[in-house]
Amino acid sequence: MHIRTRAFVVLLILGMFFSGCTRNSLHMSRFSGTGVFFGLFDPEHALPFDESWSLFLGDRLEAASGSSALLFGERLRQKISLIEGTTNLSPCRDVRCALDRARIVQARYLLTATLRREGKSKRTVTLGYWAVSPPKLLQSLTRDLPESDQKSRDLAIFLDRLAKDFLNPSAVQNGAKSVGPDTNPGSAVEKLLDQGQVDQALRLGERLSSTLPESKKTAEFNLALLRTYRASGLLVEARKLVSSVMKNGAINSDFVLEAANMYRSQGLSAEKVRGLYYQGLMRLPDARHLWGKVMEDRIWRGHPRQALSMLSKYTQTHPGELDDRMTGVYYAANVFSGNSQKADALWTKEYTSRKHHRTLLARHAWLYRQAEEGHLRKVQSKAQNWIRAGFESEAIYRDLMVALGGLGEPIEEVRTGREAIRKGFASDWIKNRVLALEAKGY
Repeated sequence: MHIRTRAFVVLLILGMFFSGCTRNSLHMSRFSGTGVFFGLFDPEHALPFDESWSLFLGDRLEAASGSSALLFGERLRQKISLIEGTTNLSPCRDVRCALDRARIVQARYLLTATLRREGKSKRTVTLGYWAVSPPKLLQSLTRDLPESDQKSRDLAIFLDRLAKDFLNPSAVQNGAKSVGPDTNPGSAVEKLLDQGQVDQALRLGERLSSTLPESKKTAEFNLALLRTYRASGLLVEARKLVSSVMKNGAINSDFVLEAANMYRSQGLSAEKVRGLYYQGLMRLPDARHLWGKVMEDRIWRGHPRQALSMLSKYTQTHPGELDDRMTGVYYAANVFSGNSQKADALWTKEYTSRKHHRTLLARHAWLYRQAEEGHLRKVQSKAQNWIRAGFESEAIYRDLMVALGGLGEPIEEVRTGREAIRKGFASDWIKNRVLALEAKGY
C-alpha cells in the first residue's frame, strides 16, 4: 500500500454504543448496541488504497471488541441504503457527513484514524474517539507506522495491535498524552485540530505565522493555518491568508481546494472559485487534481472539445491510467461533444463493471445522455436517488425537472424546483421555470 506525501486517510467508524461509557474511560471491550465502521476516507483520491485493508481493520476492531454487532463493508452499505432510500450511496468525504449518517442510524460515537507522513520517512496514525452529539473529541491515540512495505505481514500485525490498543482504555489515555509538538509546524497545528483543540491550534498557528521565516512557511503549514481560521470562524483572516499565499506563498493542491471550498461555502461567485483553480494550475503545472478541476470548468461552461484537447495534452505529459476525475472528464466531454457511442462504451467499462467513483459532472452527463435517448423515467429515478444520497447540485435538480417536464408531471416539477431554490441551488433557469409553472396555477 503506497502512501504519498501530504496525503492523509481517515478511517471513519461510527455509532458505537458502549455500556458504562464515561469521558475518562472508554470501556470499549463490550458493546451494548450497534457499531459502524465506515472504511477508508480519502476525499481527494490521493491514495491508491486497497479496500481489503479497510475490511481487515474492521475485522480486527470487531474481534478486539468481543462483539459481532460491528457493521462495516457491504452490511453497512445495505443498512444505510434502507434508511436513506437509495442504493447509490457515496463514501463520506468529511467528518460532517459521517456525523450526519451516524445520527441517521441513531449512533452515539464516532472513531477517526488519521494517517500522516511526517518528514521523509516517518509515518504516524492517530486514532480519535468522538461523541456524536454534540461533536467532541474525547480521547486519542498515536502510533508510528512501520516503515516496511505497506502490503507486508508487518502491516497486518500493526493494524491488529493498533485495534487492540485503541480498545484498551489505559492505552488510549496514555496515547493521548503522547501526542505533542512536531518538527513540522503544519503537522503540529493539524494534530491540535484533529484533537478538537481549536483554540490551541489557533494560538500555535498565529504564533508560528508571526515568528517563522517565509522559507519555513510550507504549503502544509499554510493549509493548516487556513483550516484553523475556518474552524475558528475567522473568515476575514482566512480570506486574507488565501489572497496573500496564492500570490507568493507556498501552496499545494490541497491548499487551493480548501480555499475554493471556503469561497463556495461563503457564497462567493463562481468566477472567484474558478480563478483559484486557474491561478493554482499556473503555479502548479503538474497538479493532477487542478488539471481535472480546470477541465471540468471548461465542460460546465459549454466547451467540451476544449476539455478533450486539454486532456489529450495532459495525458501526453503525464502518461498512465486516468484517475476517477479524469475519467469523468473524458466521459462528460464525449457526451457533450456528441460522441455518444464512445461515451456509452466508457460508462459501461469504467463505471458499471469497475464501479469507480462517479463525479458530479459524470452523473450529470449520464442523466443528459439518458434524456437524449428518451429514458426519462430512468432519469427521474436516478436523479431522485442521487439527490437523496447527497449529490445535490443545480445540474442534477435541472436534469430532474427536465425529465418531469417531459413526463408531463408539472406539479412534481414545480415542487422539485422550489426544493432546489430552498436549498440554495437557484439558477436562473430553475427560477424562471418555477415562475412559469406557478403562472399556470401549479
